[in-house]
Amino acid sequence: MFRQIFQNIQGIELLPTFTLLFFFTFFVAVFIMAYRLDKKFINYMGLLPLDSDDTLNENKSGDENVTN
Repeated sequence: MFRQIFQNIQGIELLPTFTLLFFFTFFVAVFIMAYRLDKKFINYMGLLPLDSDDTLNENKSGDENVTN
């Protein structure tokens, strides 16, 4: 059934090529963005889940009585 539908669509043979190019371009762009990120920022974000709540609250506002 789907084969008959797809055979009647004009230009359908280009769809896999465009899809491959789109995803290849997307992943290359993400790789370039990740490569260009500041290493200090990556380390900070990587250690963020390991910080205690007290450290995060002091960094946010300087108020030690902040609750979530």
